[in-house]
Amino acid sequence: MMLWIAEFEDTEEQATSTSFKLIVNEFKNAVNLTHVEWLRLARADSIKFYSDLSNPDDFTEIAMTQKGWPKVVPSNIQGCNLLWQKLLKQPLQVIHKNIIVKYQNNTCIFQLNSQQQLSYQVNNGQVDYINSGVKDAFQ
Repeated sequence: MMLWIAEFEDTEEQATSTSFKLIVNEFKNAVNLTHVEWLRLARADSIKFYSDLSNPDDFTEIAMTQKGWPKVVPSNIQGCNLLWQKLLKQPLQVIHKNIIVKYQNNTCIFQLNSQQQLSYQVNNGQVDYINSGVKDAFQ
């Protein structure tokens, strides 16, 4: 039984890690899509971000920076939470673990645990994934 529990915990940790990495890719894709839409709309102050193209009424308005990246409004943790919701339309949680949000130097940091985090730099739209120790089959 103890062997099964240890194996289950390791499997759950790997599944959580892989799920977070997939979310990072979704976030990065959403940031890039908003930038492309901003370019398409001749550098608009805001864009409509559609989560379902078959439903034209299902969109979120996203404020954009002058360089064409999603703004964090307000410029704090709450703004990071709102941006996450607008881009991903999902809770700040992976499997059974909550994501911790921080804001510093125009950067949103979404941290799954002490080793994995996503950072979004508002000034240049850069999205980074940091994994400093969790076993990850994709890294």
